[in-house]
Amino acid sequence: MPQPDPSVRYDARVAATWRTVLRQLTGQWQSLGSWRSGDVPRFQRQALPAVQAGQRTIAALTASYLEQLYRDVASEPSPRVTLDMDRVTGAAVRNGTAPEEVYLRPFKVTWRALSDGEPLDVATERGANRLQVLAKTDLQLARTHAAHDVLEQQPKITYYLRTLNGEYDCALCLVASTQRYRKETLLPIHPGCDCGITTVHADEDPGQVVDPVKLDAIHRAVEGALGTHDRSARAVDYRQIIIANEHGEIGPVLSFRGHKFTGPDDLNPKDETPTPPEPKIPEPSARISEATRQQLDDVRASLPQTREDWLNDRRITHPAARPLEKRILEVQQELEDLQTKRDRIVADAEAEFKKRRTPRYKRDGLLAEKTQDVDHDIYLANSYLSEFRELAGKSLADASNSSERYFLQERPEWHEFTYRRDVYGRLLPPETYERHLDRVLEVGHALRDELFDAMQGDAELQRLRDELRSAGSQHVEVDVLREARRAVAQREAGIIHVLLRDIREMDGGTPAQLGDPSAVPFDSGSAPDDWEDQLREAFRHFPASWHATTQGSPLHIVGNQRAWYLPGGGSRPDFLSLSLRDVPTYDGAFTTSAAEIAAHELGHRMEQYVPGLRELEYTYVRRRATANGVLESPKNMADIYSWYNKADMELTYEDSWADAYTGKTYESGYPDDPARAPSEVFQVGLQDLFGRSSKQYGGIELQAFMLALLALL
Repeated sequence: MPQPDPSVRYDARVAATWRTVLRQLTGQWQSLGSWRSGDVPRFQRQALPAVQAGQRTIAALTASYLEQLYRDVASEPSPRVTLDMDRVTGAAVRNGTAPEEVYLRPFKVTWRALSDGEPLDVATERGANRLQVLAKTDLQLARTHAAHDVLEQQPKITYYLRTLNGEYDCALCLVASTQRYRKETLLPIHPGCDCGITTVHADEDPGQVVDPVKLDAIHRAVEGALGTHDRSARAVDYRQIIIANEHGEIGPVLSFRGHKFTGPDDLNPKDETPTPPEPKIPEPSARISEATRQQLDDVRASLPQTREDWLNDRRITHPAARPLEKRILEVQQELEDLQTKRDRIVADAEAEFKKRRTPRYKRDGLLAEKTQDVDHDIYLANSYLSEFRELAGKSLADASNSSERYFLQERPEWHEFTYRRDVYGRLLPPETYERHLDRVLEVGHALRDELFDAMQGDAELQRLRDELRSAGSQHVEVDVLREARRAVAQREAGIIHVLLRDIREMDGGTPAQLGDPSAVPFDSGSAPDDWEDQLREAFRHFPASWHATTQGSPLHIVGNQRAWYLPGGGSRPDFLSLSLRDVPTYDGAFTTSAAEIAAHELGHRMEQYVPGLRELEYTYVRRRATANGVLESPKNMADIYSWYNKADMELTYEDSWADAYTGKTYESGYPDDPARAPSEVFQVGLQDLFGRSSKQYGGIELQAFMLALLALL
């Protein structure tokens, strides 16, 4: 079986190493997100080890390959060769130029392009191209220097040839491949060159041109391209035109005669690097797909639209009627059910008779036994129905007893709630609400996926996240780490706002004024000095149509250490107490922690006016708190957290929330209709979705729920 060509195997392994290193560097460059001077060390910490690892791999492959060629060419084992990796990698292959200086150049190219007025994407693309050329050159230099050192240790190798590996080799390499090189000479390259070598053992010098046929073909190609030729090669002599100049940093380089090259004195010129301009940070961007937009429209159309619609979805309205008519309908239904039951018994009995081959004379008696009970129930139901129909002919004045008066007395329209109950009698959401929540969460998860894609594609956010990870790993000062977290949170919140604005109009607000603290039944004081700023910031986190529902309801602002919202009614305005406390360690996206709490309390106001908000909150919290059809018992917050006052009776469905406050309920005031009660899940969801601080209340599903509410209702 023929042995595989060692050069083919060697070239394939080298090419694979090139691809791996270049792919790593391209990914690292593109993931920077920012290309400022402060980003250079971050990039080099990743890039330089990748380049050096590639150089070492190629050097080792080259040494092994040349040892194998020696055995084939010299017909004897290769002398044991040693390879000093420090001589064939890093600064050594660039005449002492440090890799840190080399891999600053892509940034300089980017900065220069920006200073010339190029857009950021064009400038960074130029930097990426420069990075590719530098890396290819370094990998090729590792090959040429390793070859030089190995060949020096192989006495029977006199010359070597250039081998072509590229799919499209440039004219420089094509012509150079027709020539031989003495092993003392380092292989000349050019930027991006990937040529290999093969060794030659000869007793006498074969001359510089070792492939005159190929050189003649190149001359013919030049003739076709330039319209001139000279068979004696005096007019167009590539041996005179293509030469190896000495580059001050990377050694011999193929070029055309007369090309000016960097020399040793040019390696450290006066620093003319332009001051890196601060790239303009692009605005966040996010758009929902047409499929998600259609899903939004479909689900929005399927939900109740008004508060009355939501109310009717959890109750049955019975028209005004006498109980007698209702009872007649009930008995008729009972008769239908009983007859269906009897038909099933008869069918089963006949099938059994047939299977057992029961004699026909026994079947009637056996069937009567099987239908005895149901026949008795049918008889009684028919009797009741006859009595009720006879009673229907009477008027209330003809009633002879209290029972008849009850059935003949007309009752007004009445409502019956459709809440389900668990085995302990606790109320569970109606089936209609469960179906609404299913559709809402489907939309929410679709929006969460769109948001995830938008955030992953935001280069500035990735840069900020990298800075946060770096700050966390370097144990920086707490203030520095907090600001890094705030920067990430603010960028993420900005993307969320853009996504929601792609769906509907956000921002807006309602008129507000300073309120009289003495007009409320709680301890309160004057509003904080920045109350208008807090409100403006809080208003922008709600749809404009939500604000429109509150128009005409005055909003008065006061202040307290603990913020709260008190709905008005009649001539009394709505009161909102802003927090007088600001947490100095706050690391979220809002300007201050007090501004985040203002958005929380405005969320309670939205519960009062936006149809469906309370109902979906109620259904969501109860679904999470229900296991195997049983609703968990509410707990006193003081039994979970020591800083609550047990006497306040603040109740919550603890569930598995990150903070039990998320499941807090006020349903004790609405025992028969708990979907009317305000909750806290929407309010803390606002803090999770837009605040994005290290203080979390829910999780990914809560954020999906929040996105859906803000997009649909």
